[in-house]
Parts: sequence; C-alpha cells; structure tokens
Amino acid sequence: MKTIFENKSKYWSGAVIGLAVLGILLIMYDRFFGSYLLLNLGGILFSISGIMIGMEAILKREIILRSPYHRRLSETYIGVTAIAQGLIIIIIGCFLIGILLLNYLNSSHSLLQYFVKRPGIPFLFFSLICLLTAVIAIIGSMEDKQGSKFVIILNLLTSRFLPGIILIVLGTVFLCLGILEIFSPEYFDSIGGGFLEALFLGQQSK
Repeated sequence: MKTIFENKSKYWSGAVIGLAVLGILLIMYDRFFGSYLLLNLGGILFSISGIMIGMEAILKREIILRSPYHRRLSETYIGVTAIAQGLIIIIIGCFLIGILLLNYLNSSHSLLQYFVKRPGIPFLFFSLICLLTAVIAIIGSMEDKQGSKFVIILNLLTSRFLPGIILIVLGTVFLCLGILEIFSPEYFDSIGGGFLEALFLGQQSK
C-alpha cells in the first residue's frame, strides 16, 4: 500500500518548502515593517511545515538530516529512529504553534503562571523529548553503523550509549515528577515542588 508521499512526494515537498518560505517571509516582514499578526502567522506556518516533515518521517520510516558535526555530511535515520525524530519535530512544532497562538491572544503570561504552579504537563513534555532523544542516540544513524566493528562499538560506548543512558534517567525522573504532580499536587509541593512557584512567581511579585 503506497502512502501519499510515494504517490505525490513532489507536491508534498513543494507544500513543505512553500509554507516554510512563506513563514520566513512573514517573519522578515515583521522585522522590517512591524506586524504583530504576520509575525505570529509566519511562525505558525513555519511550524506547520516542520510538522509535515515529522509526519513524512513517521510514514516513510526515514529521514535525512544535516550532520551537526560537518556541513557537508548528512545523517540518515530509518525505522524506530526516524519515527522518534518525526515525533520530536511534531511535538516541538505543536508546542511552538500553541505558544504563538497564546502570545497573539495575550494569554502567554497567564499560561506561564499556570505551568509554574502546575508543572506536571511540562515535566511530561520534557520526559517525552528526553526518552525519544535517548532512543535516537543509542540506536544511531545509518552512518554510525559504517566502518569496522571496533570503530562502531567504540563510537557506541563513547559518544552514544552514555548520553543515551543519561537521557533515559532524566526522562524517567521527569516522567515520575510529572505523574506525581498531576495526580498528587499537594504531596508534590510538600517534597519541594513548590520551589518553582516561589522562584518565578515570588520574583514577579517583588
């Protein structure tokens, strides 16, 4: 069964590029001429293009990204790692759209106050990002599996496995804190969870 990306990949790619370019142009328009509406609209369109890239990565089970270590190199992720990359892109895109909408409606400050008082959802958000990134780090890209077995194992142990374990630990901690705060906020505050509220909201009241 073919996906829409196999049948109409050119149209899909064109739509992604078009939305991204239009979003950037609207953001640049705000920088030169000042338009609060177009700034937020441009950011939303750019985020939607990112969400479309994430959807494509999940459905095609493959995504190619530019290497963070070298401009001319790329990293190819397939299978589980491509799905994880796609989910991260979609989550961040949806997060940015929500922030931009709330910013346009002048509700971002009240939302910040709510999340400072009830940080359960942000904890779950950070947990999901950490765990997905851990999967990507440990499994690695196709390029990480090239070369001799000694080089592959050395690369796994030195640059991927340890960061992956750290991310898993952080993700598990955030997950536990998020669940605890959502289902038992009083106990969460009693063990020091109210520190964020005292830190941020306390400073604002001064």
